[in-house]
Amino acid sequence: MNTTYRAKDTEKATDNLMDTVTDAAESAVEQGKKIAQDASDGVTRAADYLREGGAAEIGGRVREYFKANPTHALIGAAFVGFVVGRMLSRD
Repeated sequence: MNTTYRAKDTEKATDNLMDTVTDAAESAVEQGKKIAQDASDGVTRAADYLREGGAAEIGGRVREYFKANPTHALIGAAFVGFVVGRMLSRD
């Protein structure tokens, strides 16, 4: 009798665990879909911006921004230099 009771408890615990894992997996899939959709939307907006703006206009905007914010320009240049240096120094 005691063994039957333990078997039912084990089965119930297993069912609860499976339900929890299934719910977590479904939630992860939904979050993954949302992240993928957000990324896709961002890439689409960036592509539209590049198509509409053209390289000369975008370059002009970047120059204007960096003239107005020289500190950001220096930090950005240092970051890009660091990243390029790390990429070139790898064996």
